[in-house]
Amino acid sequence: MTHRKLAVGAIIAAWLGGPAYAADTSMRLFPMASLFVPDGEAGKWVTKEFTQAVNAPEGGRFFAEAFRKSFPDSAGDVNDANKRRTFVVSLQIPRASLYRVEKVDGTTDVYLPITGSIYFTNLVTGEVLYTVTRTHYHVSSLLGKADTVSQEKIGQLFLDSYKTLVGELLDSAKQQFHPTIISASVKSVWNGLFILDRGEDHGIAQGDALADAEMNTLRIVSTGATYSVGALELGKAAVGKSFMKQTNQTLDELKKPRVMILVDKVPDKFSTDVVRQMFADELGNKAPVSVIHVNPMFSNILATSFSKSNISSEESGKRKLPDFFVRLSIPEAIDFELPTNLRYKTKRSYLSIATAELVDRTGRVLYATQGKDRIDDDVTSGMTFDRASRRDISLKNALLTLAQQFNAELKFKKLELPITPQADGVAITDELGVLTMEQATVVYRNIGRIEGITGDVKVPITRIKVKGVSDGAARAALDLGFSVPKMEVQTGDIVRISTSQQAPTITRKRFVACGTVEKLGSVALSPFGDLALNVFAKSANTPFFIPEFGDQLAGLLGKTTRFEDSLTLAKSTYDYCVEPVYRIDVADRLCEGEPQSCAQTAMVRITYRIKQGQAVVAKSGLETKMTSARFYATVAPDAEKSTVEADLLDEISKMAPIIVEKLSKSQLN
Repeated sequence: MTHRKLAVGAIIAAWLGGPAYAADTSMRLFPMASLFVPDGEAGKWVTKEFTQAVNAPEGGRFFAEAFRKSFPDSAGDVNDANKRRTFVVSLQIPRASLYRVEKVDGTTDVYLPITGSIYFTNLVTGEVLYTVTRTHYHVSSLLGKADTVSQEKIGQLFLDSYKTLVGELLDSAKQQFHPTIISASVKSVWNGLFILDRGEDHGIAQGDALADAEMNTLRIVSTGATYSVGALELGKAAVGKSFMKQTNQTLDELKKPRVMILVDKVPDKFSTDVVRQMFADELGNKAPVSVIHVNPMFSNILATSFSKSNISSEESGKRKLPDFFVRLSIPEAIDFELPTNLRYKTKRSYLSIATAELVDRTGRVLYATQGKDRIDDDVTSGMTFDRASRRDISLKNALLTLAQQFNAELKFKKLELPITPQADGVAITDELGVLTMEQATVVYRNIGRIEGITGDVKVPITRIKVKGVSDGAARAALDLGFSVPKMEVQTGDIVRISTSQQAPTITRKRFVACGTVEKLGSVALSPFGDLALNVFAKSANTPFFIPEFGDQLAGLLGKTTRFEDSLTLAKSTYDYCVEPVYRIDVADRLCEGEPQSCAQTAMVRITYRIKQGQAVVAKSGLETKMTSARFYATVAPDAEKSTVEADLLDEISKMAPIIVEKLSKSQLN
């Protein structure tokens, strides 16, 4: 059985096939007696009251001791001899906040939300085997006003909350961490590449590193359903040798396309690391994708490991970036409180919006969608839920809606595009328009049957880069080869592409955002630009790109996460840009009754301009009259403005897809 659940201590038997090797050659878990808190800009989400109460050395020692109680087989050390098969377990606190809310009864409510993440990370490869994130909300009601609460009391509350959070994280880890061994045997060697008898059907994917008992390592460069193709990364390999990998995912999860989550923007008071993990959690195991986790503090972990252990730095082969990325953008939430017909009661509302795009390695958007959540709470005599926790819940709900959209709508397909050799490269048949300018891809050759493997085997022979596109075809230049020696392209070779199951493009022209959103009229809606561009990417059926995604990826990966170099995207070969325009003209209030109930009317117009340079080459718009939900005349001006903005965003979300569909049918093809 090549894919099974094993306890950590039992992995040695599966890996080595017998008792001939010492126990320390198995996969090992080593808890770090350190507490990792972000520095720089990311560190602003951790309040100084927390770091004063829970200092890194003491907090780290508490975590390591608690981890060893939960995982009694934990390793006692990490050194040069065992570091390639050791996963260090680190605790990171990306957010710890403090809120004080004075109440009318002379007491103060103190809220201490703390978010923690545990990462199981390989020091050499940077691979994250498992991660879990939890947020613990501690609420205390203390006598006196907010400024009279002692720092000693706050410190003790933070310390108690931290210890509770560690317990909750470890409880989850004990329930969820069940590492798996996946094995494959070398059946043939073809031009320097090793053909193994397990592939996608057994959870092996392109980019995986498979190692044997002596830590000889193959990097998987290609896969089929029943086989995989590996290149030697470390040591040696031969026919008959078995290579294995560890994972904490199910087979169903492993067979899905892999994605990495990037965060473009988040609301104030939120950490990008927290939001990234929240969305990964909401996607869950029913998602059509499998998330590749990146340890955001890997460089800090490396530095701490080198300084506290008898190990030296080592550069291994770079991990391959996935073919797909999810780019999240979350504008500032709308938060307002409205009066009711009762003097002692009000209604407090929270509106959160999240947009996401599935982006490929060229920066092209393959799928886009939005998620939204609104919470309406009754406030009685000033008593209700605290704002901080409700903002958290509203954001989490918006991400859940976003994840549900992904799970319901996103589909993938695999294409094999035939190629024809030419004097200056190759011609590729591309009827759906999935290839774009400067896209790097790979040519494969069918080498037939290999004993021990079901079906034909297709191996990579060379890389190519697209240099021209037209209706139904693309032209590409040859790049570096995979095999040794380099193979010449011939008729019958193919290009293999994984993409989302989208409609054929209506044009081969490349579109990007112009970078500007024009506001006309008196009302400003800051989320409008993100919403409008997300709708265009979703509905236009044109090649739409996000060139800045490459820089965002570089920011996430840094220089020490052991991934291959960040993607360099072409920035000067786009044909058109998209500029959303909106105009909102607010009319007078319409009030009636006693007490007076009012509504706000407004004329709303949205336009999409398609520009080439500064020239507008196409545009389409829609205008409507909107009437807001009713509110009482005693409402504060800021609250009235916010409730009208919430209704305007609802109206815009309905209008934008209609405009894009009209524009696509009449002017973009």
